[in-house]
Amino acid sequence: MRTMTEQSPTSISQETADKEFGISVDHERMPGGELRFRLVSDDGSSYIRTVTSETGGWQISHYHRNIQETYVVQRGWMILARMDARALRFVKLEANDSVTSLPMTPHNVYLPSDSVIHTIKHGGTPQGDRISDPNLDALTLNLSEKQALVLAESTDATGETDGRFASYVAVYNNLDNIIWKMPAFFAAAIGVLLALLANIISREKASMPSELWALALFFIALLLALGTYSLIRLRQHHTIMGKDLQKMEGSGYFHQRQQTLGNIKLPAAPVVFIFVFAVLSVLFLGVAVAAYFEICFVTSILGPKIS
Repeated sequence: MRTMTEQSPTSISQETADKEFGISVDHERMPGGELRFRLVSDDGSSYIRTVTSETGGWQISHYHRNIQETYVVQRGWMILARMDARALRFVKLEANDSVTSLPMTPHNVYLPSDSVIHTIKHGGTPQGDRISDPNLDALTLNLSEKQALVLAESTDATGETDGRFASYVAVYNNLDNIIWKMPAFFAAAIGVLLALLANIISREKASMPSELWALALFFIALLLALGTYSLIRLRQHHTIMGKDLQKMEGSGYFHQRQQTLGNIKLPAAPVVFIFVFAVLSVLFLGVAVAAYFEICFVTSILGPKIS
């Protein structure tokens, strides 16, 4: 008589697995190109193999009432962002690392390109209990890969992150965006004013009192002065925030950034913007004063347009 260990296993069809044992498969290609291969049980547990696309990205934030999710990195790496009672934590996992997300803990996963992870859902209920968390989405979906890595690098050996770090990074990024967008905003506003003045100059019969010319030019000078002052203040706070983040992270992006900036001999772009705005402000102010007093070189340019 053959023992159980000597008997050959028999294949179970997918139909039999589904009908008799409550085991089904559910494979999907997500909108971003990510592949998910699922093996799902009717008791609420499941296994998912996730293969990222060429771009990578964040998944959708959620939590479970009863289910625990264990993530295992097969290839590449991943970042788990989870919100506990005190703060938002970011943890980076390399190949063969694993982590378990507990019930009632909002979390999200960032996967880079060419990565593979296994997700095991266990301890759940037959009905399933996945609940979306738009609040965590608002904190994670706009983070780039570089920003997510910076946040993960701020996590210490105990898995704790300085509670201020995430908010500081958000402020730093906002300041950085404003610094780059502000010159374009002021340039567009001044461009519109200059176009209006050029249109007036081009009309043969049009004329403006010297006081109005001076007022228009002074307004442009004032805009440039405000832009200069705003950029200086934003630059100061941006620099302070960068130094604080460098102290918090221990090592990582902000340290490397500081070293890179030290090797560049040219002035930073915000410094160039500030210099250009300041020079143009003084120039337009001088032209405004000259227009008001009808100094010869201005009247020679505007000619009969000054009345």
